[in-house]
Parts: sequence; C-alpha cells; structure tokens
Amino acid sequence: MTTMANRPKIVTFPGWDDLDKRFEPYAVQLGWIAYSWNALHDALGSLFWALTGSQNGNVPLAIWNSIPNDRTQRGVLRAVAQTVLAGKETELRAVLWLLAAADKFEDKRNDALHTPFTFQIDPNDTRLVSKSYSGHKRALKLKDKELLPEFDGMAALFTYLRGMRCPFALRSVSPPILLGRPSQRCPN
Repeated sequence: MTTMANRPKIVTFPGWDDLDKRFEPYAVQLGWIAYSWNALHDALGSLFWALTGSQNGNVPLAIWNSIPNDRTQRGVLRAVAQTVLAGKETELRAVLWLLAAADKFEDKRNDALHTPFTFQIDPNDTRLVSKSYSGHKRALKLKDKELLPEFDGMAALFTYLRGMRCPFALRSVSPPILLGRPSQRCPN
C-alpha cells in the first residue's frame, strides 16, 4: 500500500525562463571574475610600462598588448622587474609576490570560466553544478562545490590583488606606481 509519506515525488523540469533567472547570480559572479582578472592584468600592464622607464606609454603598451596570453605577460613582467629592480629588494619582492599570487590563482579563474555547467534538478532544489560527470578536468575540480561562494571569493581576491597599495612607490620609474604586498590577511 502506498501512503503519502512514501509516494514518489514527481519532479517537473523548470522552464527556460526560470532557469535563466536562477542563472543570473552565477552570471554576475562569473562576470566579476572576468572583469576583476582583466583589471588586474591591465594594472600589470601599467606596471610593465612604468618599469620600462618610458615617458610615452605607446611602445611599452604595444609590446604588452601584443603578448598573446596573461601567463606570458606575467613572465615578461617578471623578467623586466628582475632586471630593473635589481638592488631594490623590497620593491622586487613586492612585484614577485604579486606575480606569484596571480600565477597561483590563474588556475582557479580558468576553472570558473572554462568549466561546463548544468542545472541539477531534484525535488527540493534546482541549482547550477559543474558538469563533472562529463569528465572535463576543470569541471571535476568544481565537483560538489557551492559555486556562488566559490565564485564570489575568486572575484574578491582578484579585485583585492588589483587594488594593492603599500607605503613605498616605484619612484625611479615614470609614471610612479604604488605597489605592495598586502597584510597577512591575504585570502587563499
């Protein structure tokens, strides 16, 4: 005998309008990840210009923008910083720390922006999840994670890195760039 308590619950597929509405907060967070990451690299481009010592940014920024990917840009910036800031240990450490932080978190950014997602629909909830069952390597990294907090943390971190300031400036270059390692409270 089937009772109300053990009767199977029928799950109906939400309409596309409903799924689009449920996707909006994820889209906002993914947008912030892309925006803040790009702003970070724009700031790194300004640092590259400053380290070249050029008064006119046309040539340094043409070089920076001709580099086909973020990782290679950071590698070029690292090499320039090691040359220009040789003997300026504090400034060099700050630049290298920033570049190492960007290197460390690049993979998390790529996971967020290059993972295939799907909606998990069950009787109690409909939520966005990584499509880990596809075997996609980035989707597997986000398997069973709460995506909104994960994405929010990434966007906040990249914005934090972009906005770093410290008591010293790279005054030997023009335009002067304020840069520095933040306090020990840096998010992981």
